[in-house]
Amino acid sequence: MKTNVLIFVLGIILSSCAKVPISSINLMNTIQLEGKRMHELNTLFVNKMFDEKRNRIDTFIIKQYTPVLIENFVKKIPEGIDYKSNLPKIIASIIPKINARRDSMQNVLESNRIKIIDKLNTDYFEYDNACVQMTALLSSAAKLEDERKRAIGQLANISKNKIDFERLGNTLDGFIQDAGSVAKSTSNLNTSINEILKK
Repeated sequence: MKTNVLIFVLGIILSSCAKVPISSINLMNTIQLEGKRMHELNTLFVNKMFDEKRNRIDTFIIKQYTPVLIENFVKKIPEGIDYKSNLPKIIASIIPKINARRDSMQNVLESNRIKIIDKLNTDYFEYDNACVQMTALLSSAAKLEDERKRAIGQLANISKNKIDFERLGNTLDGFIQDAGSVAKSTSNLNTSINEILKK
C-alpha cells in the first residue's frame, strides 16, 4: 500500500516540471527511512514467529508425539511380557528416535526461516536501491523517461512481492500438527514455503 502511494507521488513529481523542489528529495529520504524501519519490523516479526513455532514443536514432541510413540511401541510388545518393569529401558531405547524427530522438525523450520529472511533482505535491498536511484533522479532533476520508468517499475515490482505472513503462520501450524504421524515427511514444509515465496 505504501509503495503504491510512493509510486503515485513520485510519478506526479517526475512527470511535472524539470525543477524538482528540495521537499521532494526530503520526502524521498523519509520514505527510504520508513522502508528500512518496516524491513526491520518484518525481520523481527518473522524471527519471533519462528521462535514461537520452535517452542510449539518442543511442546508437541513432549505432549503428543512421545506419548503416541510409546503407546505404539507398547502395543507391539507380545502378551505375557512385563513391559512395566522394563519401561525405563524401553523409554531409553526410543529417546534417540524422539530426539531425531524433534531435530528434524527444528532443522526444517530453521532452514525455512533463513530462506524467508533472505527473501526479506533481497526485497529490502531492491527497495533501498530503488529509493537511492529515485533520490539521485530527483537531485539531478532529470526527466529522462526510461530512467523514470525503470525506477518506478522496480518499486512496482516490490509491491507485488510481499510475503503472506498469515499463510506462513498457517503453513507452520499445519507442519507442526501433521508431524504427529510417525511416517509423515518433514520435507513437506520446504515445498509449502517455496510455494509461499513464489511470485
